[in-house]
Amino acid sequence: MSASSNSSSPSTKRAAFSQAARRAKCTQPALSVQIRHLEDDLGVCLCSPAAAAALLPTVAGKRLYARALSILSAVADTRIAVGELSGDITGSLTIGTVPSVSRSALPAALSRFTEAHPNVELSLDEAYGGTLTERVAAGELDFAVVSSAVSHVGIEATLLAEHEMALVSGPVFGPDAV
Repeated sequence: MSASSNSSSPSTKRAAFSQAARRAKCTQPALSVQIRHLEDDLGVCLCSPAAAAALLPTVAGKRLYARALSILSAVADTRIAVGELSGDITGSLTIGTVPSVSRSALPAALSRFTEAHPNVELSLDEAYGGTLTERVAAGELDFAVVSSAVSHVGIEATLLAEHEMALVSGPVFGPDAV
C-alpha cells in the first residue's frame, strides 16, 4: 500500500479510537492510554499501525481479544456460581409477549420480578402469538405470554387468566335500545 492510499490519517485514527471508546464507555484518551499500557506490559503491538483507521488488531491483538472474551465469560460464570451459593436466583430469561400484554400487565409484573430477583437479566421481545410460539419452539425464547394458545409440537400452554369482557355504552345504546 502506498502512502497516498493509506487512509489512517491522524483524524481518522482519532475517530476510530473515539468510536471504540464510546463502546467501552470511556474517553478516547483513556482508551489510548490503556491500550498503550497493555502493549508495554505485554511487549507487543495490539493494533496494526498501518490500519489504525479501522483499528485492525495484530495477531497478538486477536489472541488477546480471544483470551479476554474467555476470561469475561469465566467471570460471568463465577458470579452465577457464587450467587447460587447465596440462594439468589441468577441467570437470564428471554421473554416474548404480545403487544396487549406488553402495555398492560407486563410492566407491573416485571417490576415485582426484578425487585425480587435483581440478579436475573431479562430480555424482552414483542410479537404476535404465532411468531412467539415458533420462537419458543426454536429455543430463541424461554417462554412467551400470548393471548391464545397455538398448538405446536413440543410446546405446553398453561392458561394464566380468563378475561371477562363487557360492552360499555352510553344511554342511547343501552340494553333497552336494542
